[in-house]
Amino acid sequence: MATHTTHLTRKTKWLIYAGIGYLLVILLFRFLVADGWGKKKVHTVPVNFQSTVGEVTDGVPLCQEFIATMDKVDAVAIGAVLIEDERAGTLNVAFQKQEETLWSTDIEISSLTDWAMNTISVTPSIQLERGELYTLRLTVTGGRVTFTYGTTMSAGKYDVPVPLDGKLTLGDTEIPGVLITQLDGACVYQALKWYWPVTIGLGLIAAAIACYAVKRRNSGRLCRLNVLVDLVLRYRYMLKQLVIRDFVVKYKASFLGVLWSFLNPLFTMLVYLFVFSTLFQSSIAHFPVYLICGIVMFSHFSEATALGLNSIIANSTLITKIYIPKYIFPISKVLSATINLLISLIPLIGVSLINGVVLSKALLLFPYVLVCQIMLCTGVALMLATSMVFFRDTQFLWSVVITMLNFLTPVFYPADIIPTQFQTLYQLNPMYQLITFLRTIVLDGVAPEPRAFLFCLLGGLIPLILGFVLFRKYQDKFVLYL
Repeated sequence: MATHTTHLTRKTKWLIYAGIGYLLVILLFRFLVADGWGKKKVHTVPVNFQSTVGEVTDGVPLCQEFIATMDKVDAVAIGAVLIEDERAGTLNVAFQKQEETLWSTDIEISSLTDWAMNTISVTPSIQLERGELYTLRLTVTGGRVTFTYGTTMSAGKYDVPVPLDGKLTLGDTEIPGVLITQLDGACVYQALKWYWPVTIGLGLIAAAIACYAVKRRNSGRLCRLNVLVDLVLRYRYMLKQLVIRDFVVKYKASFLGVLWSFLNPLFTMLVYLFVFSTLFQSSIAHFPVYLICGIVMFSHFSEATALGLNSIIANSTLITKIYIPKYIFPISKVLSATINLLISLIPLIGVSLINGVVLSKALLLFPYVLVCQIMLCTGVALMLATSMVFFRDTQFLWSVVITMLNFLTPVFYPADIIPTQFQTLYQLNPMYQLITFLRTIVLDGVAPEPRAFLFCLLGGLIPLILGFVLFRKYQDKFVLYL
């Protein structure tokens, strides 16, 4: 009776510890994402100058339609050009939705700066609906003035066409371009409104699953969760030894040893930095940090998947002689590559500090992107390891695929150079989401928007599930082909 009571007390303690731990985690996560998930300041990027629209005079309105990408507008900057020495008259600036005027103000033309972006404060702020069509309407009374427009925008060192989401018209004449303007405002997210109900709900679901697993174990009928936990606990020592072995063997004959784990990304960054900063003159802000973020993440993906690909073949002697859960071998390769990734954070932080990037609390979100990256690498490694057993040419095909994927991922170039019509397809690349997430927390110093968390999670979880399903289906046939 006393033993049973002690057992219950121990379970109760573990439940209390787990509850406290979960509460601390969600409190910390709430603290880290508060800035990015509440309201985020944003602005549109002006297009490049091409020409002027022509004279805007009495009774001839200049209208630029645009699709809202923010929830509210705080200011608008307009590229104005004065006509000769005329400074008389007023300029009316108005935002409209269909025929309804949302905001309007009058400005003396004499107060405008010639050949410059003139910023006009929007007070009170205008509330917009993202994805809806609006019109910026400019009307002149008692004077003349003109404005600049263009058809391209800068993306790094490249100029890319601007999508014509809305018409630019002067009176009844349509102008094939986009007015040079910049909207400053903010995106407001509702994620924090649902944060506590969702996190508490997830905690209760996890507690219910844990209680169900404990009940099944006590009754002697194990569920899949019990089996998975038992496998992890039973073979955790072996997994640990495999990870240590892989890491030690990699640098066994090397003079510099572990130093190569952070020298590799550093040297690779220097090569790319020379090519794209000197020869091609990249204009990306904090380009060394931008570059090393991409290199660190993609190098880990490349190394983990390459090691996982041969993990079953390389351990065929063990697999054919004794029983070992075969999934341990691809996972151990991914985890050993992850050690290199963690060491690579040293040059990442060092380059950031040297380059003047202010490190913020958002860096504490790195474990989230790391877990998603590990899930992605594990899923791909399981699929490649399975394919390699039956089709040995997989290693050669994957080397081609990984090279192609390197150029399809914004490691050393800005994603903006990809044409708009291909952006959705381009962003389906999980490595795009993970690298962008890391750059946001390092370079911008804020938590990414809520959907970035979702995309990273799905980008890791879907390949992981597919990898385990495929691996489990064919693992019993491995011994026939080894």
